[in-house]
Amino acid sequence: MKDETDCECLISQVNALKSIIDETGKGFLSQAEIDFLSTKSVGIIEKSLDRIDGLEKMKLEEAEDEDEQFDDNDLDLIKEEGQNEYDLQLAAAELMGCLFKTHPDMVSELVKKLRTETLAAAFASGT
Repeated sequence: MKDETDCECLISQVNALKSIIDETGKGFLSQAEIDFLSTKSVGIIEKSLDRIDGLEKMKLEEAEDEDEQFDDNDLDLIKEEGQNEYDLQLAAAELMGCLFKTHPDMVSELVKKLRTETLAAAFASGT
């Protein structure tokens, strides 16, 4: 998960971590591990949003440049990549939810980051 960039592989890794944490329950992770997973989960979502922006820009640039038109297969691939990114974001959000459920007394830093940075940025951008 640390250096992985393939969306489907990341989804599998995040879902596996969520399942393990959910199964083992409260007290399985230390504060340092909670902080690490929290930071990674938010980072996964932020990087995914950047990749989605890149896909959208690619589609817009293609529309402006008639010489390099995408065919239906290209557009389907871009759409599939976008859907994979949304699935990855969902998996990361579910991992955070699992942390909230199993370690509620240890997620204060995650809550603080989500309230002060992530949500504020989302509302400011209109997404």
